[in-house]
Amino acid sequence: MVNLEGQSSRIKDNLARKLYKAGLYLEGEVKKIVAIDTGLLHDSIDTSPVMRYENGMYVEIGTEYVDYAKYVEYGVGKIYNYHRGGSVVYTGDGQHYLERAKNDSIEEIINILTQ
Repeated sequence: MVNLEGQSSRIKDNLARKLYKAGLYLEGEVKKIVAIDTGLLHDSIDTSPVMRYENGMYVEIGTEYVDYAKYVEYGVGKIYNYHRGGSVVYTGDGQHYLERAKNDSIEEIINILTQ
């Protein structure tokens, strides 16, 4: 049997390093597929430091600085033109670049976390 007493901090620190590495990997994959117009959104995507809470830890990949990022990701829904009898003139579907990158990268992320 392995004695893990006193090793908890070391194990958590090791996991935090792996989690951050996985976040950086996903950030790179997101940047490969996000649309680039001015480059502002692409350049603003980053990985947060590892955040810990009582029962776990996480990182966030995204942007805090580009207000329109949510519209690129999720779309804008239906935009009605009431001057034309309320017809739908645009259904801005999102790119779902974060979701696609996550789904396409899940195996590599698992590999990073389990190395």
